[in-house]
Amino acid sequence: MKGILNKVVCLTIALTCLAITADAQVYRRGDYRRGRSVSSYRHARGRGYDAYGNYTGLRLGANIASLTFDGTSGVSKDPLTGLNLGVVGGFEVTPYAPIYFETGLLYTQKGVKGSKGGDELKVNMHYLEVPLVFKYNVGIESGLNYMSVQPFFGGFASVGFAGKTKDFGTHEKVNTFSDRAFSNLDAGLRMGCGFQFEHLYLEVSYDWGLANVARNNFNHLGYDNFDDKIHTSTLSGTVGLNF
Repeated sequence: MKGILNKVVCLTIALTCLAITADAQVYRRGDYRRGRSVSSYRHARGRGYDAYGNYTGLRLGANIASLTFDGTSGVSKDPLTGLNLGVVGGFEVTPYAPIYFETGLLYTQKGVKGSKGGDELKVNMHYLEVPLVFKYNVGIESGLNYMSVQPFFGGFASVGFAGKTKDFGTHEKVNTFSDRAFSNLDAGLRMGCGFQFEHLYLEVSYDWGLANVARNNFNHLGYDNFDDKIHTSTLSGTVGLNF
């Protein structure tokens, strides 16, 4: 998981630097806003962007999710796979650079398979999530086709509304978002990179949960009155359409 995360981070940083370098000449010439006729927006209109630089999109993808147990030892974890789907919308932040702010509403599945000292736990988490990211949208010249690379960075806020936590040690199944398990509020950082070809959109992203989602009464994996911290983490691959 850490190896994949490092690759996502390095790729995003590299593409961002490349995008800024590529667009620098455009801004120096003052061509960017003038009719959006430069590489970034020559074919953008009708490919998901309106005349004001706004867009909406549908998203569907897969998650590789896990939980990090800070301050604890002996917990081994296996990631859970799940779905993410929803709608997003973005708008141009400034007329002088291809910077967009994107938000929306997503349904996403998170969780983990954990074990400690013979105790096993499977956690399923279902969230409604709001992404809050800034994108640097750089078009690629390709004849009559519109393509762009879109590195992004920002955050997310989510509310858990359903899920089951199964404790194989006690043979109990409880609601994930309860006093004996997890808080239903989460928020954190998000980074990644997208690629658009005409209306088709592809994306890889990683979420770091910053909120402590463990309740004080968390009593699984041999713990009682849990006083450490648990955070979510999610690697996602997404496909979509921009209109």
